[in-house]
Amino acid sequence: MHPLPARPESVAVARRILAAVVVIQLVSFADESRTQVGALVSPQTYPNCRVSGPLIRGIDCHGYYAWLRAPLLHSDWHFDEEYSICLANWGPIEVLTVPSQTGHVPNMWSIGPAIAWSTTVVPLHYLLRAAEGTGVWAPDGYSPPYQLAVGSVTCGLSLLTLFLLYGIARRFAGPVAASAAAAGILLGTPLLVYGTVEVCMAHGPASAAAAGLLFVWVRTLGSLRFRRWFAVGALLGVCGLMRWQLVTFALLPIVEALWLAARSNDWRTRLAAVGGLGIAAASSVAVFTPQMYAWWVVFGRPIHLPHSLAPHWLNPAFWQILGSTNCSFFYWTPITLPALVGLGVAAARCNRMQRTVAGLFAFMLLVQVYLIASLVDDKSVYLGWSFGFRPLTETCVVLVPGLAVLFERANAKWAHRFAIGLGVMIAWNLALVGIYRHFVAGATGGNPLVLLMAVGRYATHRPVEAVGTATLAVWMALRLVTAFRSIPSHPTSFLAWPTATPAHFGPQLRILAHQQRHRPEQSFFGT
Repeated sequence: MHPLPARPESVAVARRILAAVVVIQLVSFADESRTQVGALVSPQTYPNCRVSGPLIRGIDCHGYYAWLRAPLLHSDWHFDEEYSICLANWGPIEVLTVPSQTGHVPNMWSIGPAIAWSTTVVPLHYLLRAAEGTGVWAPDGYSPPYQLAVGSVTCGLSLLTLFLLYGIARRFAGPVAASAAAAGILLGTPLLVYGTVEVCMAHGPASAAAAGLLFVWVRTLGSLRFRRWFAVGALLGVCGLMRWQLVTFALLPIVEALWLAARSNDWRTRLAAVGGLGIAAASSVAVFTPQMYAWWVVFGRPIHLPHSLAPHWLNPAFWQILGSTNCSFFYWTPITLPALVGLGVAAARCNRMQRTVAGLFAFMLLVQVYLIASLVDDKSVYLGWSFGFRPLTETCVVLVPGLAVLFERANAKWAHRFAIGLGVMIAWNLALVGIYRHFVAGATGGNPLVLLMAVGRYATHRPVEAVGTATLAVWMALRLVTAFRSIPSHPTSFLAWPTATPAHFGPQLRILAHQQRHRPEQSFFGT
């Protein structure tokens, strides 16, 4: 499934939109990590408190980072020292003190983020060890250089997520609409916070993994090449390493393989589809091995469920996670509503390939919502102090085709209105980032008026930051409106890709299947 044709001027405008998003991401990360950057220049200004800064912020951060710090400093996975800091600041937490059957303190968090952060933390650690005694920062695993190393990886993955979202949207729309959709999804949802502010949570790296999986899957949709299935399976394993709930994305290659096998009359094509699915499964398990090994060491078995869950499959709490005033998905992140509508439009009105992808994306959203709604309670899956409904942060990536389709189908008048509305939603999300970062009271509950009052208190107590945030939001909105005015007649996917009807799709599929046998590098669906 290739990107749609584009004119050079459209590509240039799209690049300017993406560049503006990158600037906002970098400004958000720089503002959050400025105390650590200042400490690098003046170490005496750094407070002797290991729960401040973008790394060590709460219980979850300790858990994710402990997988990396413990082997670096102690060559084992006994987390007593890591958790002692957490317990000293958060009080007794039973699940962090009761040892497992192997004598280890349990670690209920995934190991994937630690693996991603190790790309910068491990070289930094050995550099500090080599320079130990020269007056530079001690190799203790918590000082500002470590925090910046972790933050830079998560921020870098957030930037990667932006361009992967753009690549996914380009399969549905031209460059301008695709870049606007990518900007809206990243800046208007929790993706921004967990990629640039809460850099020690798993949601940022997990979102990049999910976007990477969807990008590769969409780009190679229908291909029977074994290396394609290996790549899809490996990326699925990475998603599982980051957040275990993302293993439900395995339904994408499973449905595709079954569909390919069912639609083909050639046994070799069916065998290739089943074999490709087997390769994807094997590569997923291979990539997931580090988590299984960690569970085996800490809990004594390679497959383990660290959280005590009490699922209520027949009574899912849909309203609690979608419409309630407690950080619910649609309430806290209103941009997801038009994106969902656009996904429905794509599933109903686009060409055959786009309808298939949009329908499967909507199905994945439904699966994620149902899974979380069936698990959420006060003991297993809960929010605490959360920016939006964070368990669905990674699921936001499936909504980017919806926004792209809305922009692509709209005429010039409505495209401008959509751009203004998108700018308002981005401004609202940036304001919520401010009240979240500074723990403004009353921000996570109550009616919309309470949330508006929290934004007002944020603007009153931090006027400079509030003005800066508003300036960035207005700049982004003007960039979007200007973009659509500069491309008044951008080509649409619905003109460039005529809708395939069932009457001629069946014969075309058989022709492509015949071509696939003689030219295996071609997609089963065609180009």
